[in-house]
Amino acid sequence: MAVPNGLNPTFGGIVTAAGFATLGGDVTSGIPSINLIGTIATPRTLNANPGATVIGDTINILHSAGAGDCDDLIGRYTKVAVSGDGDSGLTLVADAPRAYVLAGVAKEIYASQPWASHAGTGAITAMSASSPKINVGTDNFTASTINGQHIHVTGAATVTGQFDGQMIEVYPDVTSLDAIQALVVDSGATVVSAHRYAGDFTNFLNFAAANTAVVVSGTVASGNGAKIAIMIGATPYYINAHPTSNN
Repeated sequence: MAVPNGLNPTFGGIVTAAGFATLGGDVTSGIPSINLIGTIATPRTLNANPGATVIGDTINILHSAGAGDCDDLIGRYTKVAVSGDGDSGLTLVADAPRAYVLAGVAKEIYASQPWASHAGTGAITAMSASSPKINVGTDNFTASTINGQHIHVTGAATVTGQFDGQMIEVYPDVTSLDAIQALVVDSGATVVSAHRYAGDFTNFLNFAAANTAVVVSGTVASGNGAKIAIMIGATPYYINAHPTSNN
């Protein structure tokens, strides 16, 4: 429809009979609000016991048109950008899932659980359940820290059970996994260290596997075979691959 005087149309509050959805809301900041279930200040309360799955928001898109032309199929696209002067106190977050147990008992808690599954024999180029990408661009700048992934571990509670900062679990039905974790540096890239450790550890490495713990392959320019180099200060110490020439 035609919009008089060049104004953008606005939608007033639309509330369902159950009061679960509003469209419009506070636009004083210049951003129209779509509240599907509650707000940060006033959440919706699940009073009944449903006895099954409860889903707050659903986007379900099925590509069933055969070999059609679809370059990108994105269920939800969220973009938050700063194009003005910005604010030195601003924290920019594109997506912020939260999962809390405030009281009571829960079996499992996942703040985010992406899932990728493949069926059939059709070839694909890549598949990732989660694939974050960080691009520092070409403009040099100073930062306290830049991370492709940063996992914050916090809380002073003593946990009875296994507590890991990151855990990768391989299930028994897997038969063709090349590596549990693979680090790849493309030709031309500059990487100072594959791993860097700082702080205090009770155990630097803890091998509980029954099979071979460390396998080293390849050659180094200054030696006659594969070896592990351990730097203590500025002095290198080598563990040669040949069992009769260990240092």
